[in-house]
Amino acid sequence: EKSANFLNQIIGSFNIINFIGTAVSLVIAVIVIFIVIFINTVYRRKQIGILKAIGIDRSIIIKSYLFQALFIFAIGTLMGGLFLLIILQLLAANPIVFPGGPVAPVVDLPLIIRSMVSLFLVSLIAGYVPAWITTKEDILSAIRG
Repeated sequence: EKSANFLNQIIGSFNIINFIGTAVSLVIAVIVIFIVIFINTVYRRKQIGILKAIGIDRSIIIKSYLFQALFIFAIGTLMGGLFLLIILQLLAANPIVFPGGPVAPVVDLPLIIRSMVSLFLVSLIAGYVPAWITTKEDILSAIRG
């Protein structure tokens, strides 16, 4: 019973570390996507103003930046998945040795899916906010830059 309690404490510690890592990763992803989209919209203010002047609807402009944010999400998710597979293969071939025996990582598929859904949602938000701010500007000031 003592070793089972110790094992549960170790698992609990790893779960806390995993939660903190996931939260920090999401915050970093939001910041990076927000900055990329924001800089892109700031540099293209004149183009956005011209698009609005010729009658392109604001929602279409916002959707184009949402697609850009989703592209960043997709590339990041694919690269992260590839990195995960490489790390899993390396750790399966060379398990970490603890006093209780060798330890190899186990992938929790529902956790990965929840993380991907969370990243998808925050990517949408991080892409929408700067596009909405920039397209809210009136046409003349956007064209003037």
